[in-house]
Amino acid sequence: MTREDALGVGTRVVAENGRWVVYLGVDFWDESAVDNPVESVWHRIADFPTPEAAAVAAGWYQRGADRTNPRPRLAAETEGFGGASG
Repeated sequence: MTREDALGVGTRVVAENGRWVVYLGVDFWDESAVDNPVESVWHRIADFPTPEAAAVAAGWYQRGADRTNPRPRLAAETEGFGGASG
């Protein structure tokens, strides 16, 4: 998968074991899938002690991703990603 293959990127903040974790998601076409051709891949970036600190970091990653991939934020709208989001 290359940057040109990405349909969109997004960030999530999720509570895990008393910490707040930032995830970066990338959506891309999966041509082999028949029922849902859009695949989302999530990468754990870092964890933080407070939701505020995690939200600040998520914003940094989102803005960086938006600069390199100015497409819609499809991954941020993916339903069913467990935990709290911010």
